[in-house]
Order: sequence, then structure tokens, then C-alpha cells
Amino acid sequence: MPITYVINNVDLLSEEEIDKKIHQASSMPIKDFPSFNTLKIMSSIPNLIQKFLLFIYDFLNDPKERDGSICINNIGKTYVNSFIAESSRTVIFSFPGIDQNNESLLTLTINHYVIDGKLTCAFADDIKKKLESL
Repeated sequence: MPITYVINNVDLLSEEEIDKKIHQASSMPIKDFPSFNTLKIMSSIPNLIQKFLLFIYDFLNDPKERDGSICINNIGKTYVNSFIAESSRTVIFSFPGIDQNNESLLTLTINHYVIDGKLTCAFADDIKKKLESL
């Protein structure tokens, strides 16, 4: 189970502060991540009960308090080169790394219960064009 490190209030931080927090998180031992003990317990619970507990947690907590603007996880330290993020967030960007051809990889996951597919395609196309123009 990937561990996610949340950086809160990223809109109030400078690029240098965000970069520093990302580097701190990437060098942090997994057992020191804030959510490690909770995830360790959750991984021993059957999947259906996990989903129920997460639903209750999401329902009882303010999204602004529990979620951040940027989430960093440890999946890049494994042999996995792609995955589909399962989250209650509406839009998820993932930058898993650079492949063997020195090409950047970027994934985009969008919750279709919240955003229509046609708008999603237009949004993804706009991002692609902006990135290619850099």
C-alpha cells in the first residue's frame, strides 16, 4: 500500500519551500511518515471494512483539513512504473518519473462522477499543449 505524504497550504509556500518539503519527504524513512501506523493497521483489515472506515473518515472530516494540494507517495521507490490512483479527490496528477528514453511520464486521473468526460478530455488536451510548448 503506497504511503502518501500531504503538503498542506501549498498555495502559501514559495517554490523553494515546496521543493524543500518534497525532498524531506522523499528522504524520510517510511516508518516516519505521519500516516504509517494508521496504514499498517488498515492493511490488516478486510478491504470492505477499510472502504467503510475511509467513507466515515471522509464524511466526518473537512476536506481542507485532511487533504493537501500536493501528495507525495513512495510508489516511485518500487519496481512499479504505473498505477491507477484510487482517491476521493476529483483530479489527481501523478509524475512517476522519467523512462529509459529520458521522456517524462505524467498521469491524470479524474473522477467522472464529478467532471464530465468531454470536459476532462479538453482539460487533458490543454495541459498536453501547454507542457509541449515549454
